[in-house]
Amino acid sequence: MSDARPSVLVIGGSGIFGAHLCRRLARLGIYRIRIGGRNPENAALLMEELLAIDAGCEVRFVPTDRNRVTEEDLRQLGIAAVVDAAGPFQGSPLHLAEAAIEAGIHYIDLADARDFAVRIPALDARAKAANVAILTGASSTPALSSAMLRDLTAGWQSIDRIWVSIVPGNRAPRGRSVIGAILSWTGEPVRVFDDGCWQTQAGWSGDRKVSLGSLGVRHSCLAETPDLDVLVEDFKPRISARFHAGLELGIMHHGLRLLATMRSRRLLPRLTMFGAALHAAARLLDPFGTYAGGMVVYAVGVDKSGAAVREQARLMAENGHGPIIPALAAVALLKKIADGSLTFRGAAHAGRRLAMKEVLELVPDLSIHIESDERPSGEALFKRVLGKDFASMPEVTQLLHRGAPAVVGEGEADIEPPQNFAGRLLSAFFRFPKPGKAQPVSVIVEQTGGGERWLRRYPGRDMLSIMSHGEPETQTLEERFGLFSFRMKISCNEDGLDMDMVSARLGPLPLPKFIVPGIKASERADKSDRHLFDVAISLPLVGQIVHYNGWLELR
Repeated sequence: MSDARPSVLVIGGSGIFGAHLCRRLARLGIYRIRIGGRNPENAALLMEELLAIDAGCEVRFVPTDRNRVTEEDLRQLGIAAVVDAAGPFQGSPLHLAEAAIEAGIHYIDLADARDFAVRIPALDARAKAANVAILTGASSTPALSSAMLRDLTAGWQSIDRIWVSIVPGNRAPRGRSVIGAILSWTGEPVRVFDDGCWQTQAGWSGDRKVSLGSLGVRHSCLAETPDLDVLVEDFKPRISARFHAGLELGIMHHGLRLLATMRSRRLLPRLTMFGAALHAAARLLDPFGTYAGGMVVYAVGVDKSGAAVREQARLMAENGHGPIIPALAAVALLKKIADGSLTFRGAAHAGRRLAMKEVLELVPDLSIHIESDERPSGEALFKRVLGKDFASMPEVTQLLHRGAPAVVGEGEADIEPPQNFAGRLLSAFFRFPKPGKAQPVSVIVEQTGGGERWLRRYPGRDMLSIMSHGEPETQTLEERFGLFSFRMKISCNEDGLDMDMVSARLGPLPLPKFIVPGIKASERADKSDRHLFDVAISLPLVGQIVHYNGWLELR
C-alpha cells in the first residue's frame, strides 16, 4: 500500500512547526515522509512518534541544507513535493524554490517574511513551464488569514477596511529565530496601505485592542508580514489594509512597544542586537499566561445586497493546540497535491489556492474553531443629529454624511492666507493647508463608533478630526482636533447646510469666549452634483487664520 504513496521532503521537519506538519501528515496516511535537516538526533524521537501513528509513512531522515540542496539531490529522493518549514525567511534566497522547479517537483513554504514572499511571483513563468506549483506563505499568514477573509467577504460589492490580528498564547513555543524575525522589523519603517494611500509607519506601533470572545481582550500592533501586500492585491480595499500581532502578557507586549518607539526615534540601534537578551527574558516568562490564542479578521464594506456591513471572524485555538495552526495550510495543500485536486501551476502565495473548509476538515480532533459575527453600522451621525431634516438636503450633501460605507472625495480648493503674522503662526500650529489656488484636495469620511472620522488631505498637510453629537436633543455637532474640541450649531435646508460656532474646549476645560475662534462653514451642491464647501476660521484680535473653499466629486 505504501508503494502507491507519493513522498514529501519536509525541511525543518523536526522544528516546532515542521514537527506538527509531519504529525498531521502521518494522521492522514497519504505520504511517505522524509525529514530534512542537519542533525539526525533532533529527528530521532519524532520519527519514532510518526511510525507509531502511521507505519506506512516509512519516515526517513535526509541530511539537507536548504540553501545548498541541488535539483539532482531532489530528483534522487523521488519526491512529489518539498516543504520549507525551516526558516527564518527574512533575507533568504529563493534557492530551494528554484531547485524544486528545475527538479520538476512542487514546492511549499511556511514563510511569513514579506521580503521573501514578494519575490516568489517572479518564478511564475518558470514554474508554469515546469508544470509545478510554487506556493509561499502556507501558514497562519497569509494563507489562513486570506482564506478567512475570502469566506467573510464572499460576494461583497466593495471593501473599505481590512484588519487582521494574530495573538498567540504566551505559552506557545517560540524559538530564537521567531523572536529574531520579529525584531528585524520592530521599530523600523513598514510600508502599509492606510488612509487611502501607501505610507510608512513604525513596526509594532498603532496599538489596538483585540476581542477574542471567551479568551478576553488582548493588544496588538502593526506587524510586517506578506499580508500587507496580499490583502491589498487580492481584496482591493479603498481605505486601509493592516496586519497586527500581539503578545498575551502586557509586560511583554507594551515593553516591546517601548523598544519599538525608542528604535523608531533612533534612540536605540537595531533591535536584532538584543535578540539573545530578549529571548532569555521571554523564557523567564514562559510559565505565565495561557496556551490559548487566535486570529481575528475584520472587514468593513458593502455586501452583496448593497448594505453597509462590518463583520469579523475569529479563529480560536485552545488546549494548547495553537502552535498546530501555522502548519495546517501546508498540510491541506499537500493533501490536494496527493489527491490531484491542486490544478494550479505557477508561483503565487498559498492563500489563493486554499479554502478554510479544507483546513478545518483536517482537525476534527483539535480545539480549533471559527466564530463570526456582524457588527451593525448604526445610524449615521448627521441623520441622528438632524432627524427628519436630513432628507431635505441635496443628495450629494446626504451622500457625504451617509455614515457607512465610507465616502471618498477628490477635488480642488482655494486657500486664502492668514491676515497677519499671528495668524500665520496659528495656522502652522494647527497644520491648516498652505495658501494657494486650485490646490488638489482629497477627503475620506468614515463612520466610527457613533461619529464620523474626517481625513482631509492637502499638499503637505493632513487634517484629521473626529465629529460627534454635541448636546443631546439638539442639532449640534462637536468636532475634535487633537486636544481642541469645537461645538457648532447645524442648520440645513434644500440648499445644503451651515455650521456656526457655539463654544470650544481644551481637553475638558471650556475656553473663554474672548479666545473662542469664529468658525463659519457651509456645504452646498452645484449643478454637476459636486459637493461645494466653504470654511472660514478667525480669532478675536488676530483675524482670519484660514479660509478655504472648493469642490469635491464623491464616490
